[in-house]
Amino acid sequence: MQKKKMAVCSDIEKYLSDNFEAFSKKENGYYVVYTTKPRGKTKYSGKNRYCGVFSEQEGKLIIPCEHSHVIIKDNGIVVMDIQYNIKKFPRNVFGYYDLEGNCVAPCKYQMVKRVGNLLITNTFENRQGLIDILNSKVLCPDYAPAIRQISKHLVLVVDCNMKFLFVAENVEPVSFQIRNGREFIKTRHFDKWEFAGKNKEHLILKNGKRCAVIDSISGEQILPCIYDSIIEQEHHFRVMESGWHGLLNKTDGREIVPCRQDRIYETKYFYITQKGKKVGAYLKNGQLVIDNIVDEINVGKDGIEACIKKGDNLVCGFFDNNGNNVFPIKYSPYEIAQEYQKRGIAHCQSEYDDVCLFGEYLVTQKNGKEGALDARTRKTILQCEYDEILVCDEGFFVRQNEGWGFFTNKGKKIYDCKYDICELYKCFMGGNLISQPQRN
Repeated sequence: MQKKKMAVCSDIEKYLSDNFEAFSKKENGYYVVYTTKPRGKTKYSGKNRYCGVFSEQEGKLIIPCEHSHVIIKDNGIVVMDIQYNIKKFPRNVFGYYDLEGNCVAPCKYQMVKRVGNLLITNTFENRQGLIDILNSKVLCPDYAPAIRQISKHLVLVVDCNMKFLFVAENVEPVSFQIRNGREFIKTRHFDKWEFAGKNKEHLILKNGKRCAVIDSISGEQILPCIYDSIIEQEHHFRVMESGWHGLLNKTDGREIVPCRQDRIYETKYFYITQKGKKVGAYLKNGQLVIDNIVDEINVGKDGIEACIKKGDNLVCGFFDNNGNNVFPIKYSPYEIAQEYQKRGIAHCQSEYDDVCLFGEYLVTQKNGKEGALDARTRKTILQCEYDEILVCDEGFFVRQNEGWGFFTNKGKKIYDCKYDICELYKCFMGGNLISQPQRN
């Protein structure tokens, strides 16, 4: 078998030697052949040597020897000639053939560039065209002011003030839906575009005052052109329509949070929504935890606490990070704090780093400093500005720097933080809240 193959190769090379002045073998079974006399009709003037392409598979010359230079690529063949203009100055002109020898673009362009199954042509008058290589069909004649590749898979065509996209692989123009009154119509032109995503996997198109999103590889529509603005974030698209905010899935455009919110805040496990003065919560997968019916949501390490105001009082419940309702919304702040303590659940006070229940008070910690809240009303008694707080029945011993002071359980200062803790404690052991203890 090996000898037979060598014989075939030898026959081809003998044929090329007999019929052409020189040849060189390229990859994929193609030969570039050379002659000093052009074979075939040509209107281009060249130097002494002309070249063409011989196909080993076809067993014939597929591109005639009438070009100055030939570049064989994996997906096609670029040919070059030298052409003289009116002033008899030489310039290079380019054309393009497919691998079967079919002429896709004649040798007259300043530049040809293949993108997928599309060919971008550029004339010497700076006009560009677009050709379907598979069908040798002109998609855009040589008049467009700008045609350029914007990604590996997309070609942008600018025609006057309108822009169009073509998918390089399947040669299909990109179309997407746009709202026309109450109906949806398909359109292909748009005004502005920008890439989104870490790997530019999405393309945001703007048509008038509306935005759409397409996949930058396939050109498939992900979001229709109905939104006032679209911002791509790490896990979702944040959209706005008629002043309302919503969140949509990045892959298929599925609704995560309905577009009827005034504000949306993202936490580790939840999306916290606000509509008017009411708030609600959704899991990251779009599951509704609680609708916008509560007055306050506090986020903790183990879940969220939902509170409803009833007069001057709060009624609270708790949802874990999976969206399960652990405590229904019927507990007072003090009762639910006790339940947290019993079950080892972290207190839901998102503005603090840590919260601990001591009797009827919550000692809070933020940035290494401590403060205090009333566990029944959640009202602040002491701001987080002390190094240490000790709770007693009468109030709070507080340390700031190296000195200790005292506040009542209403937050009234009795002693500044400049005394020794032992002397301060002796006053309270004797029931004397007025006498001056010794200084630290």
